[in-house]
Amino acid sequence: LLIFFPSPLSIVFLLLSSISICWYYLISRPIPLFLSSSSRLLLIIAHPDDETMFFSPLIRNALRCGSRVFVLCLSSGDFYGEGDRRRLELFDAVDRLGIDPSDVTVIDGDNMKDGSEWSSSSLLPIIIRYVVSLDVSLVTSFDDVGVSGHSNHTACSLALKAARSILPDQVELIRLESPSLFRKYSGALSLMVSLLRDSPNCTLISSPADIISSWRAMAAHRSQLLWFRYLYMITSSLLFTNTFTRVPRKVRSHF
Repeated sequence: LLIFFPSPLSIVFLLLSSISICWYYLISRPIPLFLSSSSRLLLIIAHPDDETMFFSPLIRNALRCGSRVFVLCLSSGDFYGEGDRRRLELFDAVDRLGIDPSDVTVIDGDNMKDGSEWSSSSLLPIIIRYVVSLDVSLVTSFDDVGVSGHSNHTACSLALKAARSILPDQVELIRLESPSLFRKYSGALSLMVSLLRDSPNCTLISSPADIISSWRAMAAHRSQLLWFRYLYMITSSLLFTNTFTRVPRKVRSHF
């Protein structure tokens, strides 16, 4: 009885072929309605580089749909005193992603310094003001886990939930679903998971060209390019796929 064991090369070829087929199928699916029906989108982030590290599939798909993407960054990321530099890096990064830098606002209030505890109640009026003034129809940010568990990320989520009871129903609020630890660092393998698990109605997929744009945008954040960021650029599933959940129409505000 002969037992056939595939060679390592054939296993790699089979894996890459499977990923490629999944990728081609996923990017050929229709864009989710929540995005294709929104002409003006507001992305709320806590720090410069959040837009690229976590939301690049959303940004690239929105721009491809013809949406105008605004970015509201709630701090300059000045934990190490590099706020001015990081602000300029953010403008460069969004330009590489395809966003007009003039559509980016960086707020650096005394009560919203990078790394300090943010009060969700102090973020709420800021979010409401920009949603109204920019006349956006879709607003997105982190969920309660905040991908990395960063307290500034979770504060954004809590403020967005509170905004639901104030903003009109025609303004759609969605939050980025934080992946499990395994999936977060599964890189392109996450595409296979997405095919099996995620609903096409709430998932956005980056094309190969989008991945290159994301890498170029991440390179713009030069002050943040420590060794583990290079590893992140290869292994992060959030460069390949974003899955979102809607903020329910009726939520109880904590304020």
